[in-house]
Amino acid sequence: MRKIVGDTLGYNFCANPICDMLFELYTAEREERSVYLWSLCMFAHVPLSTALRKVKAMERQGLIIRETAHRNRRRVRVRLTAEGNDAVEKLLDQLVGIDRTDSVGADPTSILVEFARREARHC
Repeated sequence: MRKIVGDTLGYNFCANPICDMLFELYTAEREERSVYLWSLCMFAHVPLSTALRKVKAMERQGLIIRETAHRNRRRVRVRLTAEGNDAVEKLLDQLVGIDRTDSVGADPTSILVEFARREARHC
């Protein structure tokens, strides 16, 4: 959802680098692919210095872990911790719960409009 909003409205209009990075790591884990620090920072659609600060903050919170490759110390793999995974799943469960309560008997267009309104309030 965040990618669609960013691609449509522009990432500078509605940037949320921590959510973007957490969702990318969560998705990558399910797709069984590795995510490296550089690509994660680029995925956040913010300046590199901002993305690195957010990565450090998530690491301090215990949401992610960085692992340096033995052969090439410049390659830093990033993955969710168990706590990070739980936090993303809790967030997704809450978002699904909001959608289910709001969408009973509603047509898809009104659901999308309501979602866009809520998303705009949080930007």
